Amino acid sequence: MTRMVFSHIFEPSIRVGEQFVKAYLDTTYDALGILLCVRIIAQLAGELQRRLVPVLDSYVNSMNMLLWPRFQAVLDSHIESAKRLSSSYRGKSKLDTQPPAIVRRYAELAASLLRLNIGHNTHVVALSLARLRTEVQSYLSHVAENSSDKHASLVFLINSYDLLLTVLYENGFGEREEEVASWKQELSTTVLEYAESELENHFGYLKQFVVDAEQQSDIGQISADGLNRVAGIFNGEWRAQISAINSSIIQSFSNFRTGTEILHAVLGQLIIYYTRFHSLYDKRFARRSGSSASSNGPGGVCQPVGVQNVMVEIKKYRQNF
Repeated sequence: MTRMVFSHIFEPSIRVGEQFVKAYLDTTYDALGILLCVRIIAQLAGELQRRLVPVLDSYVNSMNMLLWPRFQAVLDSHIESAKRLSSSYRGKSKLDTQPPAIVRRYAELAASLLRLNIGHNTHVVALSLARLRTEVQSYLSHVAENSSDKHASLVFLINSYDLLLTVLYENGFGEREEEVASWKQELSTTVLEYAESELENHFGYLKQFVVDAEQQSDIGQISADGLNRVAGIFNGEWRAQISAINSSIIQSFSNFRTGTEILHAVLGQLIIYYTRFHSLYDKRFARRSGSSASSNGPGGVCQPVGVQNVMVEIKKYRQNF
């Protein structure tokens, strides 16, 4: 009897509400607004259950039946839009290394969706966000791959990933969140690739020699002239090249934190390769271990700069960025 009276009084109002929501959903592409409505409906449904008022269960169910499909459709449209953006992109003569507009838009959308999913962990939201993330990543990779300047491509990717992570961090999400962990992994991989590229540009001769020499089965097969040549080149320009690396990173990255991490990564790789070179040098010229530490040892051997000296110089740049 009570349910019949309630339906008789409120059914017209409920019908108007459903019609209004349906009309709104037919034309909106506001995924956040729709998900916010879903969360409000869920909260109100919980309150109705707490107060033992079952008469609006059908209304709650009808709202969910309207809201969830439209939410999925809107996110699908965003995913398709990202796909079209990637397929329609044409390479430019000079790549702009600053993040494109889609990066910030995606980051803010992702942060908002994650915020509205806290405490709910809805699979539909997580899955759709993962699909959208894949398409955005595909677009960024496509843009980078279409540039003939590898250095600019890596800077572009690092700046884009950094902006994404900055927005997520500012919204309170940490690396335990899959969204953050995924982009953090992409950033770390690209930073390492950038470090290797920078090292190749400034100390390529050192890196190549170490890689080739370590493949020799007998230390005696390593060219003494080659060791002297690399040591001589390094002794003459290592300070200037480290300064050039620092200047390049300052010009490429405006984010202090990211720039510092990249500088440490590049110089860290330099120390690794130079330590390996020093080890090869010492083993090859072990018989001269008691010679003088001057720039030119006995027998025309070029004494390389000590690893400790290089590390002291590198420490000067730790706070310079």
